[in-house]
Amino acid sequence: MIKVCIIVPKMLPLPSVKGGAIETLMTDIIRYNEKARKLDITAVSIYDEKAWEESKKYKYTKFIYIKNNIKYKMKALLVRIKNAFGNKFNTYNEVVLDKIKYEKYDYIVVEDGAYFSFRSYLKHFDKEQMILHFHHSEKSDKETDATFSTFIGVSDFVVNHFAETSTIEDTRTLKNGINLEKFNKKISTKERIEIRKKVGLNVDDFVVIFCGRLIKEKGVLELVKAVKSINNPKIKLMIVGSINFGQNQTSEYLTCLNEEIKNSEGRVVATGFIGNWDLYKYYQSADVAVMPSLWEDAALLVNIEAMISGIPTIITKTGGACEYMSKETIVIPKDDKVVENIADKIIYLLENKDKREKMIKEGLKVAKKYSTEQFYEDFVKILENKKKGKK
Repeated sequence: MIKVCIIVPKMLPLPSVKGGAIETLMTDIIRYNEKARKLDITAVSIYDEKAWEESKKYKYTKFIYIKNNIKYKMKALLVRIKNAFGNKFNTYNEVVLDKIKYEKYDYIVVEDGAYFSFRSYLKHFDKEQMILHFHHSEKSDKETDATFSTFIGVSDFVVNHFAETSTIEDTRTLKNGINLEKFNKKISTKERIEIRKKVGLNVDDFVVIFCGRLIKEKGVLELVKAVKSINNPKIKLMIVGSINFGQNQTSEYLTCLNEEIKNSEGRVVATGFIGNWDLYKYYQSADVAVMPSLWEDAALLVNIEAMISGIPTIITKTGGACEYMSKETIVIPKDDKVVENIADKIIYLLENKDKREKMIKEGLKVAKKYSTEQFYEDFVKILENKKKGKK
């Protein structure tokens, strides 16, 4: 059995009681490992009381929590002093190292975070033990190349982009997966009507849904403008998400977005944060999902969520997004005509029921390939092949 330590960034805890894309993926691995038992897992994250209580449910994962206590603050002071001399230490990562440096692991898998600051780990672990798992697209640097022996990306796009500036030869693609059980459930017509009524939508509206973080890069403002530009009051937009995964924060962008929503005459509604286990109800209360990212998306699990929920999807051509779609998914360029293009495709789907049905059928077929089980098995296979010296 492979003994692996998984380290997630300090923002959100494991298990994923407060959401988070990376945290949800790692929790899915931990959850499935309870059945498969192919890994001996140690999971490291920031401390959260609810997460700590949830962790007690898992028998085959050891959880290490990092608390923001006096020891953490003393370490932070020491790190600041060291960094004043040109070092690149990170407080959270150094506290994690203090917790695990005497443990024996086959591999340490770093899930994003301040990956450039893991050089100090080489005092206690071999480079061959260090694996970097990227959930975004970024270039490498000399500290990263010197620290990690294997790079895992969530799409071929991410791997290729990283490889352009890296000397790490062992690069692998691991496609993300989702817990299909959360989405592959059907709601009744009554439930669909109740959800719509709850958020201020009518039974006969043609509802577009956006699900994700409300940040500039996700293109939600352009989507709002697109819906408002359509001369059909029955076409409405339901925005599901928050500025930062359920945490009550605000920003200049969110303020601007709220103004656009207020001036939409009821054609745009926002639900706020919705827990992952309830998302399928909102997807299935809509008629089409639009993911208009304006940056180079590393992957697009939201598209898989929508397809497994049984609704057509429209995405922009970005990064690794097109590696997570069906052949029927509508893809538009992320150019200066994105608002116009989104509006045109929404109208097109409204007027073409046969196309929508074809998209739903193909989408369901493709989405089923992106399961938690497959994600887990692929993750284990990468570790096993690395141990055997295979690619």
